[in-house]
Amino acid sequence: MPSANLTLVDPNAPTPGVVVESGNWVLQGGAAAQVLDGSGNLTQLNTRYLVYAKGARLYRLDLLKSGGTPAPTVLSSVATPQLCAKSGLFGELLGADAPNPDRTVLVYRAPGPDLACNTADDTYLGVRLNMADTDAPLSTTATPITSINGNAGELTGFVVRTGNQIQRVDASFANPAPLFTVSGGTFARVGRLVNAAKDIFVYQDGSDVRAYDLKNGAGPTTLFSLAAGETAIGGAPDSSGMYLVVNTSSGGRVVRVTDTLAVTTLATETSGPPNIWGTTPTRVIFAAAGNLRSVPKTGGSVTTLASIAQPAFLASAFPSGENVYYASVGVPTSTSSGKTLGIVQSDGGNPQQIADAYTIGVHLANPLSAIRNETGWYAILVAHALPPGVTTFSGASLRAYEGPTRNVLVNYGSLPAGAFITVANTNTGTLWRQPDLFVANALIGTSFTTDLFFYRSDAAGVTRVTTFVP
Repeated sequence: MPSANLTLVDPNAPTPGVVVESGNWVLQGGAAAQVLDGSGNLTQLNTRYLVYAKGARLYRLDLLKSGGTPAPTVLSSVATPQLCAKSGLFGELLGADAPNPDRTVLVYRAPGPDLACNTADDTYLGVRLNMADTDAPLSTTATPITSINGNAGELTGFVVRTGNQIQRVDASFANPAPLFTVSGGTFARVGRLVNAAKDIFVYQDGSDVRAYDLKNGAGPTTLFSLAAGETAIGGAPDSSGMYLVVNTSSGGRVVRVTDTLAVTTLATETSGPPNIWGTTPTRVIFAAAGNLRSVPKTGGSVTTLASIAQPAFLASAFPSGENVYYASVGVPTSTSSGKTLGIVQSDGGNPQQIADAYTIGVHLANPLSAIRNETGWYAILVAHALPPGVTTFSGASLRAYEGPTRNVLVNYGSLPAGAFITVANTNTGTLWRQPDLFVANALIGTSFTTDLFFYRSDAAGVTRVTTFVP
């Protein structure tokens, strides 16, 4: 791992950043903190803690601004050489507790008695973010599958597997209670549907896709069976159902599963395997083989919203209200960046295309339901006036659209001239009216170099925090 600085940015004085760690360190993840209004809706959602590994220990950094520069503290007594290589940013699993981020648990895999990773006797260690440097991590020989949270987002436990038994344990891996058994064949998580009344865990067991209601202890219920060569992949939930795809190597279908466990095939795709980009209040947005499409949630005709011919490709699609914002990337020329922003109603109406523009991020509505089932975004961040050629974000103009109306909310200003080839905001879960950072990448020689730009989502102005890119 090359040497690097870990720098904090104060939103009230974004420059200069403060270096709090340097040398060889590896980011492990973090914990979010939320603030609710009197109606139980989110008004703030922030990263409260960062966790990183350095030397042989884990460290926690408290990002709450309380005067002075925060100092890293050693987190639990676990030594990082005791852990297997992590499979994701948060280890094997994140047990988030947004109302009480101190109780968030990072779950890591560790070797068992044979001292080898990824074997049958592996154990799992849970590091709770309020642990002192002398506190031993939580430990279990069961395999954690997913976390369980209450309606306010509090961590209440985990779903784990022991042999063919699926159990529920508490947030300390204790007090196991049986939920259901599996066949011993393929077992994989497909998706999750959570609302105020139900918490439906959808999974594959052998060739069957089944559901179990974790909140009410109901099930399992077989939803449908997979044919040879089919794979079920979870997509987007809303308040009453979830949408997934059942794919083969050449096509697939879009399926709705309601919170009453009714199953409906909404669309069959033959041009290629579909993937779901999200939902609007009335439609499911999906794409296959360069075709962006929609289908009513209640069933009906499929509408093609855009077709992007090779060598161009669909890079992103963000539903917002009944509009869909999508970005395509083609071949840059001496007169064009090759990038295009498309906006179209979810039923195919009122299409609009803006050349040399590109989506660079999104913000969620504020306030927002704490259960957060809907996948539509509130504000769409767009870079305009992209210059021709490869360095397509040099001097680009940045703005935010109110997604449902297409009105411009904020003109932030422009990026400076530089060899910037990609730009994105750092956190797609940020609420509107909260600050964030743009990350701008440049290819300098054969290496990527990154600069940070601070902005307030609802106010004009972009502040350059670092100057690594010439």
